[in-house]
Order: sequence, then structure tokens, then C-alpha cells
Amino acid sequence: MFRLPPIRLWRNCSLALFGLGACAALTGTVLIRGKLAIHFDGAGIPNGFAEKWVLWGLLAMAFFSLFTSASFSKKPALGQFSLSPETGSALSAWLVTAFSLVDVLLVAYHLFPYAAVQAVGFALIVGTLPLFLLTAFVRNRRSGQPS
Repeated sequence: MFRLPPIRLWRNCSLALFGLGACAALTGTVLIRGKLAIHFDGAGIPNGFAEKWVLWGLLAMAFFSLFTSASFSKKPALGQFSLSPETGSALSAWLVTAFSLVDVLLVAYHLFPYAAVQAVGFALIVGTLPLFLLTAFVRNRRSGQPS
């Protein structure tokens, strides 16, 4: 029922990024005093705050995302499409990456409140999706499987 991605690359990537998110949540819990900035206005000024437990909620979402690759690759009903195990595992790894990097970003911004932290974090989160999908596409091409 609960299975990690079947592809070793994506399984290791997911576990490593989950570990990074866990380190960020633990670091934030220990080092941060007060509330976390979780929402920013158009000028990049924080205007929404939350307690530190949000870090653990994001980590829980990353944990459950570890097991989503099978859902992406299931045989569909009534003409819907399914993804290859490689692409499904890549999307699962990206979900883990997104939640873990948000954890890292929230803690990093609290410790270093610069606009560059927001920009780099956003670029990493958004940039990993096409990177993971492109990697899955290339790996599918090499193995001769359809994407």
C-alpha cells in the first residue's frame, strides 16, 4: 500500500530532500523565536505569520508525498491517461521537493530576511519541476519506454 518510488534515482532524491526538510523543521523549531513569515505582499514585505508547527505540517505533507508515485502511474479508467513509472516517480519526487524546500525557505528567510532568499527559494521550487520532468523524459527515451 505505502511504497516509495520504484526508481532508485527518484527514491534517493525524495529521501534526501525529505531529510533536508526534516533538518529545516528541526532547526526552525530550535532556533526560531516568535512566528514565521508565511505570506508576503507585492513588495516582498511579510504580512502573514504563523506558528512554528507549520514547519512540521509541511514535513508531514512531504512525508505523505513520498508515497504518491504509484498513484501517478496507475492504470486509468475510461480513457484517461497514465504516466510511466519514471515520470510518476519524478512527479512524486517533485512534490517532496516542493514541500521540503518550502520548509527550508521559511526557516532561511526567518534567519536571513533578504529578498534574495525569497527569489532563490521560489526559483528552486519552480525550476525543479521542469528539471525533474526533463530528466524523466530522457531516462524514458534511453530505456525505450513511452513517457
